[in-house]
Amino acid sequence: MYVNLRCMKIIEVRSRKYLACGLLLIGVLGVLSSVCAYTADIPAGEMSFQYLWAGKANRLFAICGIVSIIIYPKVHLYLQRFVTWSLILWGCIEVFWGLGQLLGLLSPNHYLFSITGSFYNPGPYSGYLAMIFPIVLYEFLCVSDVIKNKRTSVTYYSLCVIISLLICMLLIGMSRASWFAVLISCFFVCSIHYSCFNSLREKWHLYCKRMIVCVICIFITLSICCLGVYYLKKDSADGRLFIWKITSLAISKRPSGYGEDSFFKIYGETQEGYFKSGNYSKKEEFVAGSPQYAFNEYLRIALEYGIFVLIVCLLVLYYCLSEGLKRKYVGLCGAILSLMAFSLFSYPLSYPSIVVTAIVLLLTCVSEKSSIVFIVFCLFIGGIGVCWDNEDTYMSDKKWYRCRKLGKLCGDEFVKAEYDKLYLKLKKSGTFLFEYGKCLSRLGDYDKSNEILKEAEKYNCDPMILNIIGKNYQKQANYVKAEEYFIRAIYRLPNRIYPYYLLAKLYAEPAFYSPEKYANMKKIVLTKRPKVYSIAIQEMRDDLNKNYFQYRQSIKEIQ
Repeated sequence: MYVNLRCMKIIEVRSRKYLACGLLLIGVLGVLSSVCAYTADIPAGEMSFQYLWAGKANRLFAICGIVSIIIYPKVHLYLQRFVTWSLILWGCIEVFWGLGQLLGLLSPNHYLFSITGSFYNPGPYSGYLAMIFPIVLYEFLCVSDVIKNKRTSVTYYSLCVIISLLICMLLIGMSRASWFAVLISCFFVCSIHYSCFNSLREKWHLYCKRMIVCVICIFITLSICCLGVYYLKKDSADGRLFIWKITSLAISKRPSGYGEDSFFKIYGETQEGYFKSGNYSKKEEFVAGSPQYAFNEYLRIALEYGIFVLIVCLLVLYYCLSEGLKRKYVGLCGAILSLMAFSLFSYPLSYPSIVVTAIVLLLTCVSEKSSIVFIVFCLFIGGIGVCWDNEDTYMSDKKWYRCRKLGKLCGDEFVKAEYDKLYLKLKKSGTFLFEYGKCLSRLGDYDKSNEILKEAEKYNCDPMILNIIGKNYQKQANYVKAEEYFIRAIYRLPNRIYPYYLLAKLYAEPAFYSPEKYANMKKIVLTKRPKVYSIAIQEMRDDLNKNYFQYRQSIKEIQ
């Protein structure tokens, strides 16, 4: 009787354990699945569908996690394995997604690129794969140690294939930031796994001179490789360096930060002020642009939230990494380190899927401490999901995309009526506000257009916004204001020819005629080297050459 009761109790405990583990696994798979959330029903680059998916998945994880720990209080001890293999699974799906695009079986999400995975750009796609790589590598090293010379394990060969595919897709992605992240994280994983630091310390004492020669050779090799990578996309690298310079200038003016979502406005104004000062090189003028991202998450955090918040974030990262290393979560720590390295050169935190993955990785490193910590972890993830659900704009983005397609057929009046309805939901989308402002300008509602475009400045630093505001003022015969905005557009991005052309046309207006200024602007339009030559530039030049004498004749007739 006693034995039967004992067996029943063991069966009951195991049943509860398996049920709890199953629930937790569903939650983990769900919360990490947002990386594959993609739809073609919204404008390219918009993240609303991924936010919607991630919000629901986060709440699912919170429910599954809390229920599972109630059923079996030690279920949090299995979280690390579930997170590890779930990430490997979603990483494999991304690899095959990209492979399908490369072979022409699937369409990429952007017409300019051959592979994007579920992303809109090969950069973030490669960054995600770079985050998965150290996890797969560490599991491969562990399996290799276990089976040693018996290479018959299915897991071993599976991981070999996954690593090979990851390397291929990372090379094809041509993201230098992801290559750097992979090198850093792989060096970290291998160093910890093979205890390289202890071995190097011993060899340093025995072979000091040889080690110095090796270090010098490695340093020279790495320097040559870095130069090669730099010259691979030199203009792109110079452009990012310039973005960091302008962002750093903005941070130095207000180290306490400018507030959430302030990057676009502050960056645009800082770049405008920098070029206005005249203290810049021709190279800087040539590589300057109107970026959507800071291409360095640390600088962006410092600009928006302040240096103190950045320091707190770095301390949290350090604490989670140290806790993870104590528990020998080497693969997950490698993934965190890879993301940190990638964040130096790119914008991974602009994707909710990568944000969620990063949070899960960090909290997994500390969740084994106690069931209380695990419950707080679940509630935190669930809270993020509720916040994202409250800010859901997916249906509005879907209507916007449909309206954008129908606009060419139905006309601007139809577009304006639809955009009026969508404005409250999409008033934080720089692209939407820009399109809305242009539509109002075409319809002749110049005051409303300028109002909308000035809001768009907060979420988009493209000087084209300033050009349209200037054109609106010009059509209202407010020539002084028009001149002000055209000049601002020139300082915002001096390598663009269009604002010079607009100024030339403004100075040719009979009521604002200025022959010297007109001649100066015309000369710049005709002789300035464009960053990218296009037919539009030639059309502007032809227009000024053709109409110059007409402008002069009209002035003489007035006089």
